[in-house]
Amino acid sequence: MISSSQGNDKMLINIIKTVGTYYSIAALMPNMGSALYKTFTEINLHQLIIDLIKTQPLFIQEEAILAIATGIHPFFGEVYSMPWKRGPHPAI
Repeated sequence: MISSSQGNDKMLINIIKTVGTYYSIAALMPNMGSALYKTFTEINLHQLIIDLIKTQPLFIQEEAILAIATGIHPFFGEVYSMPWKRGPHPAI
């Protein structure tokens, strides 16, 4: 289980943002991204992110929610690789 202390918070947020970036890139290139999704599934990354949402402070929870939203449905999640896209799709 990943635990958070004051010194590790920034590193944990950067790891979560990196996972969100990988999800975004995998969504943009589905043929090459399928291996990434398979790897994330094999290491049970979704469950680790959900555990972070349950146990970490609010500012880490917010980043974890964005990363898991991108992994579940890249179109509606925050896409870190596209800075002009902030938040959910406007049609919702």
